[in-house]
Amino acid sequence: MKREVEKNKFKEVQLFCYGLNLKQPIEITSLKELLIRDTGAIIQVVDPNFIAGIEHAKMILRQTYEAYTRGIFIANKPSLDILLRLLCTKKIEAALKDAGLKEGDRNCAILGFCDKNKIDLLEEKIKEIGEQNNKALELSETKKKFLIRYHDISLHELENYDLATILYERAATKLLKFLRSKP
Repeated sequence: MKREVEKNKFKEVQLFCYGLNLKQPIEITSLKELLIRDTGAIIQVVDPNFIAGIEHAKMILRQTYEAYTRGIFIANKPSLDILLRLLCTKKIEAALKDAGLKEGDRNCAILGFCDKNKIDLLEEKIKEIGEQNNKALELSETKKKFLIRYHDISLHELENYDLATILYERAATKLLKFLRSKP
């Protein structure tokens, strides 16, 4: 019964992804708590170098939200599902180590979903902690090379599909065997 309430948590969902320059370094748990409080959002904070553009982030968020509404997860928490899909892995500790913010980091990506009528409140809270910088989400040549190397993407794949689509498809297919329904 609890899962049903949680699955239908949002009346009308709003997906979001923001690049952010933090005013000062902050612990991820404190940052997430600040943003979740009063908004009820599902949030993941990551190194923006793991996002192959805003469209990639939106595709991963749609995929995660669809799994969330069906009660199908890779991890026990939807916020971790976002991270695992973004990195195309089941290894939570490795994903947190690779894409989590490091001590003193000031640039981050905040992505997730919340009720549409709470998005303005979420954006206000984001402005309190930093300056929006969506340029950090763009796919630069350096970021592209990093992601190709990190995900071991072949030139053949890149000849046929853009990087965001490859990563989206990998998240869907590579992690399929790990999906499980929650009672």
